Amino acid sequence: MKKNLLTILCAAALATCCSVGVSAEEFQPIEAENRGGVLPAAIAINNYESDLSISSSGNASCSGFTYVRSGYTASTYVELQVNDGGWRTVASWSGGEKANGSYRVSGGSYRVRTTHKAYKNGSLIETLYSYDY
Repeated sequence: MKKNLLTILCAAALATCCSVGVSAEEFQPIEAENRGGVLPAAIAINNYESDLSISSSGNASCSGFTYVRSGYTASTYVELQVNDGGWRTVASWSGGEKANGSYRVSGGSYRVRTTHKAYKNGSLIETLYSYDY
C-alpha cells in the first residue's frame, strides 16, 4: 500500500514538473525585426516592405508598406535615419498601408526604418520592424 502511494506521488510530481503549460502570453502580439518580406507566423500582418533609394543628386526616396489580413487595420511609420555614431532619425512619414516621402541628403550612411503595426477594433495586435540600407 505504501509502495503504491509512493509510486502515485512520484508520478504526480513528475507530471507536474514535466508538463507544458499554456499561457495567454503565447497568444500576445509578436514583435520582430527583419529586413522585410513575408512572415508566415504573423498574426495580422502578412506582408511588409521598406525601401530606400538615393539618387545621384542626393534625393532620398523612402517608402514603407504594411499589408494586413482581412479585418485588421494597418499603420506604417517610415523613418529616414543617418548613422553619425548611432542611428538618428532625420525625417519621418506616416500613413495607413503606405507611407512615403523624400528628403535631401548629403554624404554619410543612411537607412530606412519602418514600423509596421496592425490594429483590430482600435487595439494594437502586432508590431514589426523592417529596414532598407
